Amino acid sequence: MSRVALVADPVANAATQARRYFITINNPNSNEIYSLKALDYKYIIIAQEIAPTTGTPHIHCLVLFNAAKRNIIYEDGTAPHTGIGDTFKQMVQEAKNGTIDSACLMYCRYERFFQRFIPKTDFVYDSELSSKNAWIYGPSATGKSRLVREYAKSRGYRIYEKLSNKWWDNYDGEEIVLIEDLDPQVCKLLVHHIKLWADRYPFRAEIKGGSVRLEPRFQFIVTSNYSLAECFEGPDGAAIARRFDEWEMMSEEDSLSFTWKSVTLD
Repeated sequence: MSRVALVADPVANAATQARRYFITINNPNSNEIYSLKALDYKYIIIAQEIAPTTGTPHIHCLVLFNAAKRNIIYEDGTAPHTGIGDTFKQMVQEAKNGTIDSACLMYCRYERFFQRFIPKTDFVYDSELSSKNAWIYGPSATGKSRLVREYAKSRGYRIYEKLSNKWWDNYDGEEIVLIEDLDPQVCKLLVHHIKLWADRYPFRAEIKGGSVRLEPRFQFIVTSNYSLAECFEGPDGAAIARRFDEWEMMSEEDSLSFTWKSVTLD
């Protein structure tokens, strides 16, 4: 079962969701392909490829609507709408060329499918890490959280209010990742994660049931009652301290003296 992945159409409603599945089978055999052909479908298209990094042969199948990355090996049925098959094929090619329109309706509806064909390039943040990561600490009720939210509003940035744990569920590309009220005990548990989250390289972010690859295209901001030195120690503490611009906020008036550093996230 681990070789087969079924992904339901994320935007279908409860009445139709089960009819729209994207299926991936690693190392497929002829019986599995035959079983796909025997499905009760309106339209089906099956494509085969070899993973560029692992060399694993696998097939993709989209029931109702689908398009091939390369080497279509089976296609049958009448597409639900005139020209939908050709449209999918064209959009797959655009995805591979890096020219797909991410604002079009079909891309929005099948984003997870088209993302599989977009060439992956590692985004590396090449400026000073302290220009995008901020550690704001001080007593409670001094306006630390409000300072961050006012900054986000002034830039038109969205905030992902991350819980103080390792999970990244529901992160959707927000420009600011905010963790509030970190304390030394939690920091001891998250020290390895925080080093990765505040670094300049892509990382695997854990979500319930799996993980996703995230690029450092966000400002990582932490508020706390404690300084970096109080939360981290040793080599890890030194490495994390190098990644953050540390601000002490003893009163609301201190916010007037803060100047956010210029940051480019693309």
